[in-house]
Amino acid sequence: MLRLTAITLSSLAVVSTGTSLAAITSVSGQATFLNVNPPSATFGSLTGPNVYCWDEKTNITTTGVWADMTNNPASESSAIPGVVVGTFDSHFLHLDNPNGFFGTSGSVTFSSNIVAVFFRAVNLDNTDALFGNNSTTYDTFYPLRGLNAASMFSISNNLLKFNLTAMAPTAEMIELRVLTYSVPTPGAAATLGLAGLFAARRRRR
Repeated sequence: MLRLTAITLSSLAVVSTGTSLAAITSVSGQATFLNVNPPSATFGSLTGPNVYCWDEKTNITTTGVWADMTNNPASESSAIPGVVVGTFDSHFLHLDNPNGFFGTSGSVTFSSNIVAVFFRAVNLDNTDALFGNNSTTYDTFYPLRGLNAASMFSISNNLLKFNLTAMAPTAEMIELRVLTYSVPTPGAAATLGLAGLFAARRRRR
């Protein structure tokens, strides 16, 4: 029994390094998924007719941050703002097309449900440090970022659909930050399973 206990504790130590990871699982239409975070998302550094999407941070805990959309399902016109509290993963959508392009449409699917969306400049600014990827430079305090009046999006469960328009010649960027629920990795799940096994064996002694 002592030997079995030691093995169980050792196994727990090995797999307890598992973290949470919710990710973009697929994109469609005029969306490009970046597997590697871009070095810069400032105006003019990441341009094109497509919307660029990437995963930012995982397993980030906040005691309270103001979001532009906290209801799901919802669209930008029916968004309910509010404070979100908990542990989440963050993701980013970025459109910077200096030539303008009407009807840039597509979708982004995540591995877990959407909790909140930030789409106003002030709330993007306020969350760049907390949820933005450390290797990416964001255009914090750039006034022409966020969702403009010509753009639309909607969310339902883990799916975000968009129809975005960067208005030329205005120097604007359309950006959305999305929070999703964190998902335990296999390592973290194994930790829970072994912990349960250990507890059960202790009860049978």
